[in-house]
Amino acid sequence: MTKDIGLRGASRRDFVRGVFAASAALGLGPARAYDVLEKMGGSALADTGTTSNKFVHCILGNGAGSMATTMFPLPILIESPNAMFSIDDPAKYAKMTLANGNKMYHRVVDGKPIFEKRPWTAFISGVAQAHSNFPAFANNNSNISVGGTGEMSSCASALQNTQAALVPLISIQRGGAAANLNPVAPGAPAAAQVANADAMVSLFSSAASRLMARLQPAVNQTLFQQYYTAFLGLAVYGDKPTYARAKSDAKVALSLVVKNLASQLQPDPMQLQRWAGGSTLIATDNKFTDMARSLSIGLNAFKLGLTSQIIFNAFNNDPHGHWAQTAAQYTEQNDVFSRIWNGFYTDADAIVDSQGRKLGDHIVSAFTNDTPKTPFNRVNWGDGNTANYLYVQGLGHIQPGWIGDQLNQNSRINFDPATGKQNAAVATTLSTSASIAATLFAVNGGGPSTDPIRPFFSLDFSGIINKSLT
Repeated sequence: MTKDIGLRGASRRDFVRGVFAASAALGLGPARAYDVLEKMGGSALADTGTTSNKFVHCILGNGAGSMATTMFPLPILIESPNAMFSIDDPAKYAKMTLANGNKMYHRVVDGKPIFEKRPWTAFISGVAQAHSNFPAFANNNSNISVGGTGEMSSCASALQNTQAALVPLISIQRGGAAANLNPVAPGAPAAAQVANADAMVSLFSSAASRLMARLQPAVNQTLFQQYYTAFLGLAVYGDKPTYARAKSDAKVALSLVVKNLASQLQPDPMQLQRWAGGSTLIATDNKFTDMARSLSIGLNAFKLGLTSQIIFNAFNNDPHGHWAQTAAQYTEQNDVFSRIWNGFYTDADAIVDSQGRKLGDHIVSAFTNDTPKTPFNRVNWGDGNTANYLYVQGLGHIQPGWIGDQLNQNSRINFDPATGKQNAAVATTLSTSASIAATLFAVNGGGPSTDPIRPFFSLDFSGIINKSLT
C-alpha cells in the first residue's frame, strides 16, 4: 500500500527535487534518492518520472553542421569516392551491418568504428540555409511544421516533465544569444539560460539554494519536516562526517548542498584529455574545449539527476578552409570531434545505477544545424546544398542508418515516415517533422505506443521507429 507523505502539487514536486538535490550534493546520484523516496512515500512517489530519457541537443551553428558529416558521411561518399568529395579518406570509415538494410558508415578512430554497438540515425531533414548560430528560419530541422507544431527541445522537455530534475532544461548561450525554443510546447518548463558551460555549475548551486530557502517560512514546516527526514535517510548512505554535523542545523545542510554540487559537477581535466585521445586541440582550440566541457558538465549533471536536458551551440566556425589545411591537420580535427562524442558515451556507459542500468542507455543526442555545407565539393567547402541532415542517437528506439538520401548537392530524396522508405515525392516539411517526432519518441523512452507524441505530431511515423526493443 502506498504511503501518503501529506504533500500535494507544487509542494510534492519541490520535495522530490529537494531530495534529489541533497542526494546529488552527497555524490550519491538519483538511485539513492529513489530509495529514500520509496521508504518515505511508497513506490508511487519513488517512481516520479523515470521512463523518459535525458537529452543532449547540440546545435552546430554557422556552417558547423559539416563537422557531423565527418562522423557519419553520406553513403555515396564512401561507395563512389571522388577526389572532390568533402571527406578525408574513405578508408577511415566502416560500414555498419544493420538489420533494416539501411546504409550507414561510422568513422574509424583508434582502430575501431565509433558507436559500433550503438548505431546512429541520419535523416534527410530540413533545408540548408547559411548562416546562423541558432537556426530559426522556416523548415529548419528543429521545428515540426506539419501534422502538429513545436520546437524539438521544448517538446522534449515537456515529455521529460516527470523527471525529478532540479533544473529541467538548460540552454547554453553563445555571445549572449540563445537557442530558439519557439513554438514552446504546452507544459514545457522555461529554459534556464547560462552564458557558458562553466556557468552550469553555479546555476545548480543557486537553484539548490532557492529550493532550500523555501523551507524557512513557518507555512512550509510540514514540507521542511519531510525534507529533513529525507536528508537523514540520505545521510545513512552518505556516511560523511560533514553531513552528520548538518543533522542539527538545516542551514548547514543548505550550505553543504551548494558546496558539494559545485565539486561534483566540475569537469575532470584528465577526462577531457582522454576524450581527445591526447590531442593538444582539447587545450589549444576553444571549439573542442567548449564542446567537451559542455558534455562533461552535462554528463555529471545527468549522473546526479540534476537536469533532464542540455542545449548548446558547438564549433560555430564556418569552416570554408577546412580542406585547405594539411591532411594531418584536418584528419586530427575530424578524429577529435568523433573521439569526444564517443568518449562521452563511453563514460556514460561506465556509470551504472543500483539496478545495473547504464546511463549511456538513457541519453538521447541530436545534432541540428543551419547547413551541413556541400559534401560533394571540398573546394572552399561551399554552403550550397539543397538538403540538411538531422543526426540522432536514438538508443534503438529509432531505425538506424540513413533515412532518405542525397546523391548530389542539387537533389534530395525524402522519405515516407509511414514506411521509412525513400520517396522523392514526399514533401520536405513532412519528412522533417517526422524526423523530429522520431527523436521525441526516443526521448520519451520509446514504447509500444506513439500516443505521447501525438500532441506534437499526429501523423503516422511508424516506419522510422522501433516500437519495442528486443
